[in-house]
Amino acid sequence: MPSGPPASVQHVRTSPRHHWLAGRSTYLFAVLLGCGLGAPSLWFGWLGDDHGHRAALIGLPQVEGFERSFVELYNFQDGDPSAVRRDIEIGLLPWWSYERLRLAFLRPVTGLTLWLDYHAWPEWPVLMHAQSLLWYAGVVLAATCLYRRLHGPTWTAGLAALLFAVDDAHAMPATWMAGRNAAVAMFFGLLAILAYDRWRREGWRWGAVWAPLCLLAAVLSAEMAVATGGYLVAYVVFVDRGAWARRLLSLLPCVAVGVGWSVVCHLTGHGVAGSEVYIDPVQDPLRYAHALVERIPLLIWGQWGLSACDLQILLSAAGRRVFWWVCVGLVALLAVVLTPLIRHDRTARFWLLGSVLAMLPVGATYPTDRLLMFVSLGGMAVLAQYLAGVRTLAPGAMPSPAAGGSGHASRALDPAHPRPLSRVSRAPWLPRTRWGKRGRLVLCVLFVLVHFVMSPVNFVLAPFYLAAFDRVVARAGATLPADEQVTQQSVFVMQTPCSLFTRFAPVFQALNGRPLPARTLVLSSGVCGAEVYRPDEHTLVVRPGGGLYPAPGTIPQSDGRPPALLNVGYAAQLLDRLFRDDGHPLQLGQRIALREVTIEITAATADQRPAEITFHFRQPLESPAYRWVHWQGGVYVPFSLPAVGETITLPTIKLGPGSDATSDP
Repeated sequence: MPSGPPASVQHVRTSPRHHWLAGRSTYLFAVLLGCGLGAPSLWFGWLGDDHGHRAALIGLPQVEGFERSFVELYNFQDGDPSAVRRDIEIGLLPWWSYERLRLAFLRPVTGLTLWLDYHAWPEWPVLMHAQSLLWYAGVVLAATCLYRRLHGPTWTAGLAALLFAVDDAHAMPATWMAGRNAAVAMFFGLLAILAYDRWRREGWRWGAVWAPLCLLAAVLSAEMAVATGGYLVAYVVFVDRGAWARRLLSLLPCVAVGVGWSVVCHLTGHGVAGSEVYIDPVQDPLRYAHALVERIPLLIWGQWGLSACDLQILLSAAGRRVFWWVCVGLVALLAVVLTPLIRHDRTARFWLLGSVLAMLPVGATYPTDRLLMFVSLGGMAVLAQYLAGVRTLAPGAMPSPAAGGSGHASRALDPAHPRPLSRVSRAPWLPRTRWGKRGRLVLCVLFVLVHFVMSPVNFVLAPFYLAAFDRVVARAGATLPADEQVTQQSVFVMQTPCSLFTRFAPVFQALNGRPLPARTLVLSSGVCGAEVYRPDEHTLVVRPGGGLYPAPGTIPQSDGRPPALLNVGYAAQLLDRLFRDDGHPLQLGQRIALREVTIEITAATADQRPAEITFHFRQPLESPAYRWVHWQGGVYVPFSLPAVGETITLPTIKLGPGSDATSDP
């Protein structure tokens, strides 16, 4: 049964410049605006993980074990020690990878959309990007419907829709094919909330069926769709007006879907283990709780602040600590500013609680803006309510629905969107003091600058950043040995900025029809340089600067100064920690036996990371079965082995704008 009567809405006169925001044209305008910002990506081709998906779906007989079905497309490592060893031998994983590394995500719905791309138009990436934009169009349309259902045909709803459409946190899900999972999950998550709302407030019985079905499709698109449950919980607490027993019972089908999905993931071996970047909240709750304290302020900054939360990946360790406190300060400021609105308006309470709960699933991995789609759904609604409330106190403004302006003066409710929850108000929660008015003005200017000026610009630029990184990786990978002779040789990479630079090198080479080496092994990875000592004909001793896979933000300067505040190399350090977490350290004296080399940890740092690694090779280092390369000027060049008893020092690697890695060949 419906949960309550419709809120009263009066006919009012509004300013013509806000009139269109309340009309039906908002649907089309929001969709066109969001897709227009992502349109440049149509000509970007395959980027980053797209190459891996392409290889997995079309099949690469040259790369053993790489082919996967669409069901397992996002299953990168399944925790099988034999598969980890195989991938280390051929160069898909670095040698220090945790032997039971698991990075397996159950995303068959998203995988099916990508399977369609690579089987219907395999050589037309422009059509693949177009499909991603269509999913984003569906997301914006569904979000606009939800805003108008809860706020009525008001310019508050229209403003929220526009803020959501241009949010730069949505750029990667809308423009990156491999990141499409977030848009697909968001689309089905929104359908679940819409069906649930129609069921609870209008008595549409099919909503009790469609809500859990859409939720199932959402969680099978991406794990972050668990955030849908956060909005449903917030709905039960603040929107549903039925008896508490009925409210809780109405959640049971969706709870059953969530529990069933979690059990299936566990039984089929999906999940994460052994990675410093991903955390399993069930298997490691203490580490997860600690990570939430660190990451939630960063995620809030990414949603509300002046820059992306990705910024902290580029900061030194000291800079990251300062940045975290700045984020905490923003949280405190938002608490002061938004508390009056939250206390006054239950719809705002619903949006805010849903947004906060949406941070819990994405807090299980490193904070980045592309994880904020579910968070932004509630965040943009609260921001729109705040801006609408301020507008009602502007000179000459009239009272309006949802404290934000009405639709057409000839109707109080849009028949397609009944029962708006917010009531007519002159925003009594806003302070009337002189300092309060000045503070409102400053905040409104900042919010408009960030979300209507900077955010659309960043939305357009986001795929350009990914394309620049892809060019660097592709350029470097193309310089690895690829002649006919290499098929019978082992290629050893003495130094690389990041192990991911060589992870997809076999894929690039196979996709381009180039010969592949019998095996590839990275000896030392990182931007801090390394010392290479040769004690005999068969052995190399490598001492990476600062130890192997150091914590991000710790690149020592050659002159003894503190690390630079901002450095792209810090991001490379983070990526190297993808393959082993601090909870499973390599032990001093531990030996790893591979086909051509045995690796021994002969010294460790204070935090139990390899500080010195000894490589015992089966054959003399000058054997024609071996090829040696290292990183220099953005490419891999032949490496001159040291003489017996000699030590070679490899310099610190510079990445980012102005470095050789980003310049044209």
